[in-house]
Amino acid sequence: MQVIDMHTHTFSVDADAMVKGRYDPAAMPYQRDMGEDSKLTDATEIKRIAPKFRDLDVRLADMAAMRVDAQVVIPAPGQQHYWAEPALNVAVSRAHNDHVAAMLAPIPARFFALGSLPPRDIVATREAAALCRTAPEATPPHTRPRGQARARPTR
Repeated sequence: MQVIDMHTHTFSVDADAMVKGRYDPAAMPYQRDMGEDSKLTDATEIKRIAPKFRDLDVRLADMAAMRVDAQVVIPAPGQQHYWAEPALNVAVSRAHNDHVAAMLAPIPARFFALGSLPPRDIVATREAAALCRTAPEATPPHTRPRGQARARPTR
């Protein structure tokens, strides 16, 4: 039986740089709606889990230790900057998707990527979705058109 971890995150340094200084992180729902205990836990845990967000070798070692065959990887919730004006929203979504695709590209059989679409610009959303459908060789496995097989993970 194949074991798939359905809920993992990654963090795009490029997306973070695009919004740095342009908003109050405490106003983001992810931070704003946390209780004080959760904020303290989050601040402590980020030091421990940061390498797992960005380093494929660390991620693969954790997967091996947990006997996980594949993971679904999505941008971190704290990086969903839907408040951003449309042009910035498009750029941040592209940075998320580029980061996820580049990070997982070396071993696509082990990962499913969930990206980000820019909801503030419907034309850009359509274009991003169309790109995923028409360029399967350059997109994460989950976005491939139906009928295109994904390699089975190896142990």
